Amino acid sequence: MNKKLRELLYRSFDADLKEEEKKVLADALSRSAELREEQRQIETVRQKLSATTASSFEPFFADRVMRRIYREQKPKSELESWFEPLMSIFRPIAVAAVFIILLLMSYNMISTKQISVQGALAISNVAVEEAFDPAVNLTVE
Repeated sequence: MNKKLRELLYRSFDADLKEEEKKVLADALSRSAELREEQRQIETVRQKLSATTASSFEPFFADRVMRRIYREQKPKSELESWFEPLMSIFRPIAVAAVFIILLLMSYNMISTKQISVQGALAISNVAVEEAFDPAVNLTVE
């Protein structure tokens, strides 16, 4: 089969051909059983491809596959296999907890008007004498 005819056949599926090219292709199809068979195969493949739905992978697909491959290569103890799902569950909770702690610390700094560790933890400045003086600690307010 001629390379030019094959190219013409493939182009006929994707674009409109000129009248002269259509006549040449029709004549070649009527003469060549091999070309007709190839046309039938191309049509079958195109129909099957158009019938399938496009599927996409979720985000981080490659990372998850590589992690799973690495895990299967590495033998696990019974304890590891028990803790692994817990880690995946509590990781978002840990991130949320850190965020909440940072919010509380910034609130403490704003309310005590001290930009320091003492202000973040809402610790007041107490002298050593005041801490150990029983009269200060036992006074009734």
